[in-house]
Amino acid sequence: MKISKMDQKTLVFYTNLCNAYKDEEEREETGKLEMEGSLTEDMTALLMAAYVLFRRLTGSEEDLIGFTHILNRLAVQYCAEK
Repeated sequence: MKISKMDQKTLVFYTNLCNAYKDEEEREETGKLEMEGSLTEDMTALLMAAYVLFRRLTGSEEDLIGFTHILNRLAVQYCAEK
């Protein structure tokens, strides 16, 4: 089964986010992503990877819009503290 370019990018971002929580010897290798034109697809894939990681770490059933609301609250909190 062939997966879409978007799903491939999401998987690379997700794997690298997970790798941040692993010891060096446990980390999974990922391929290099290529910059192609607009960053829209890459930023969407990064968002989706963070969303999947959030759901897996928390067990949350939050939908994508609810997740972006959480991110916005965190951004406001971060800016307020600065």
